[in-house]
Amino acid sequence: MTGLVALVASCTLRMALGDATFYDVSISTEARGENLPATPGIAGEIEADPRLGLNWMGPGKELGGAYAPRLMWQEHSQGLQVLQRASVNSLWQIDGNWRSQAAVSGSYGEEDLLLALAMGTPTPGASGPLQPIPRVTWLKYASGEASVNATGALTARSRLTMEIGAFVEGGANRFSSQLLPLERGVRLTGELAWTASSFDTLATGLATSVVGLPGIRDETVLATETWRHSLTQEAQVRIGAGPGFIANGEGGHTSWMATAGGELGVHDRWQKVLDGDLSLRVAPMVDRITGAAYSRADAVLALTWQVRAHWSLFASGTAGIITQGIQAGQKIAGGEFRLIWSPTPIWDLSAGTRGLAEPGINEGTVFFALTVRQRDRM
Repeated sequence: MTGLVALVASCTLRMALGDATFYDVSISTEARGENLPATPGIAGEIEADPRLGLNWMGPGKELGGAYAPRLMWQEHSQGLQVLQRASVNSLWQIDGNWRSQAAVSGSYGEEDLLLALAMGTPTPGASGPLQPIPRVTWLKYASGEASVNATGALTARSRLTMEIGAFVEGGANRFSSQLLPLERGVRLTGELAWTASSFDTLATGLATSVVGLPGIRDETVLATETWRHSLTQEAQVRIGAGPGFIANGEGGHTSWMATAGGELGVHDRWQKVLDGDLSLRVAPMVDRITGAAYSRADAVLALTWQVRAHWSLFASGTAGIITQGIQAGQKIAGGEFRLIWSPTPIWDLSAGTRGLAEPGINEGTVFFALTVRQRDRM
């Protein structure tokens, strides 16, 4: 009886304090037909991505975790290919002005780099440049990443954001590491934003990274000054530019290269029907295959059109060209077009096509996908 009273009291206290635990269950499946670079004709492929997530929310705190393996069967491959994936994240509202977030994620198993690159073409909420891949795209793969950030108001008009992260990524055995070397690194970013008016924000940013591959060490630094202007409540424009440098160390010798970076971007949401974002960006980056550090220009476009109730169209494209270094002029591009039917918040169907082009690889895919999801309080 005492135990029952204690349990009821505990549950009552948690409810009074606003604590809540949610579960998040989903599965995404996709059937594809694609022309693979090393295989004549069209190859079939089936992928399933189940996901189980738990999220606890308390006063000023949040903790969540997810397990989301990827299961894939591909024609001309042997058996089922599995990539294990898991993540943990937390949020802490330090006080009324400051909050901090931390996240850890990792994966291990069989990876198709061609698929990962094609799926990396911009989708709503996604970011990051396309990266080159080796000619043999299937390999034993491992990755891990941890990051901590803090953001808060310094004054009524200024806000500071800082983040530090460490990562490792690459082949998980001897053969795979020869194709995709194991890469380790640390990233540090910071931004001080000042609200100049109700329409204008000025931001000073700094992004640095140190990346190591076998026998190679790269360092990149980019400082930018950015102006963000609200044209309307739904439309914003951003313009930024600044200096940077790239240091590439190999065989005991370090070479330095001055560079410049910047961004021009426009975001608009027209009558809650058409949502679009266009970004042109120049920044230093490290090639995860060769370890070469260079400056690259990237253009990214993403459009979502709510055609009518339950129906939407999504289109995206990204293209990059190396602007400095021994690989100057090398290009990479990808894109996707998708028709989505969402009759309920629980599930949706979609169909579309993807394309990818980089030196030595031209790949096209048609796909049909089904996603089912459920999130509720426990």
